[in-house]
Amino acid sequence: RMVRTGVPCFPGRDPIRRRFEVVFEGYNPNSVSPDQLKKQLTFAQASSTDDVEANESARAIATYLQSRGYFDTRVTWTRERFNVFDRLIYRIDQGGSRAVRTVAFTGNRVLSYAELTDAIGTKPARIFKSAAVTSVMLAADKDRLVDLYRRKGYRDTRVRVNASTDPSALDSAAVSAVFLSANR
Repeated sequence: RMVRTGVPCFPGRDPIRRRFEVVFEGYNPNSVSPDQLKKQLTFAQASSTDDVEANESARAIATYLQSRGYFDTRVTWTRERFNVFDRLIYRIDQGGSRAVRTVAFTGNRVLSYAELTDAIGTKPARIFKSAAVTSVMLAADKDRLVDLYRRKGYRDTRVRVNASTDPSALDSAAVSAVFLSANR
């Protein structure tokens, strides 16, 4: 179901800035509200509405939705120019909600599972608590593991993070893509 909601921003009191409005399309209104999406926009903090900041806002929206369990979220945007204002249209493909089922470590021969899981932020979902993960969290987990190994004296440690909806797709971008396209 396509949802289109206009959210006016910067009502144009500043004569130097061009007026604009933001429209969100494609999101699921049962999982996120227009106000929640609007709070992710970075225009006010940056004092800019240029294309760079529109990209930053798209990234912030995607990260927010990923943190709510929509790991496959993709956000794109376009700008429509009119005589008196611009309209930024954010198209949101949330994908399905995903929770972390398991966290596994391979290749480790030195540290215990408990030491490794204590070092990372990504945790499996519990019965009453959903655990969502973002690409930013996975990158931070990677950095934490590298730091942990280096503190233990393993300076040449390399860490690679993989996430998949099916264990057979780990380490294979092609298999992961097939599962994603099949909504698995």
